[in-house]
Amino acid sequence: GVSARIGIVVNNAIVLLDRVESARVEGANILDAIDRAVAERTRPILLTSLTTVLGLMPLAFSSSPLRPPMASAMIAGLIASTGLTLLVVPALYRLMIRKESHA
Repeated sequence: GVSARIGIVVNNAIVLLDRVESARVEGANILDAIDRAVAERTRPILLTSLTTVLGLMPLAFSSSPLRPPMASAMIAGLIASTGLTLLVVPALYRLMIRKESHA
């Protein structure tokens, strides 16, 4: 469960940052590139997370004593990590690139 969630989050972050880099290569400044990437990738990232959460719902409501807690943990982690991907990753990228350009 944890490895699946990590894979989704890392993939979302890579796709988001790749879009930022593509916009920067096209000549956009860092803020415009981040804004454009987040605007273009928010829907696909949210849909990926939503479909995974919906796929885990049957496990969350199963009668097994082991599966509902695992599914609930995965759902909560996926929701939290999706928010982090869309908010923290662009902010960290901006901070790191700003420090890199001043160095």
